[in-house]
Amino acid sequence: RLAGPSITVTSITDAAAFFAGSFGRIPDISNFNKFAGTTVLVDFLAQLTFFVALFTLDQRARLGRKVKAIESKRNESTNCCCCLSEKYFSSSKCRSNDNKSMRE
Repeated sequence: RLAGPSITVTSITDAAAFFAGSFGRIPDISNFNKFAGTTVLVDFLAQLTFFVALFTLDQRARLGRKVKAIESKRNESTNCCCCLSEKYFSSSKCRSNDNKSMRE
C-alpha cells in the first residue's frame, strides 16, 4: 500500500527527465531519451496492468492446488506424515510411545 505512490512518482519523474533530455541538440542523445522515457512509461503501465493480473491468477492457482492437495491427503490411507491422515491420526500408531520419529 505504501509502495504504490512511490513507484508512481518515481516513474513519472524519470519519464519527465528523459523526455526533457530529448530536447537536446545531439540527435543520438535525443533519440535515446525519447526511447528511455517511453520505456519507463510502458514499463509502469505494464506493472499496473499485466503484472497485477498475472500475479492474482498465479496466487489463485496456488491456493487451488493447496486446497486440492489437502483434500487428496485426507482421502488417502497413507501419507508422508502420519498425522495428516484422519485414519492414521485416530489409530494407536500415532499416539504410541514407540513412535519416536513423531517427536523428533
